[in-house]
Amino acid sequence: MKKRVLYALLAAAAIFLAACGQKLSGVYTSNYVELEFQSGGKVLVGMMGVKTELKYEVDGKNLKIFEGEGKKPPLVLTINDDGSIQWIGGIVLRKKEK
Repeated sequence: MKKRVLYALLAAAAIFLAACGQKLSGVYTSNYVELEFQSGGKVLVGMMGVKTELKYEVDGKNLKIFEGEGKKPPLVLTINDDGSIQWIGGIVLRKKEK
């Protein structure tokens, strides 16, 4: 019985840690904005032909994009249930198929 409890706790901890450290990958795009997620918590944000490399983190359903080495408040976007990303002004970014 003790082993089952231990295994259950370990499984729950693994799921919790995986959710906290969630990373996005690939390219999410709309007609106006493109987010290209890279390793190391970096994202290329492209708008009007200009790409800027910024840092990001995922906190539950919130995608936080940081500018200026954390000196400014992050841009907080929502990760929708279908995996798309809600941008400012109602713009929805969807993952680009390979």
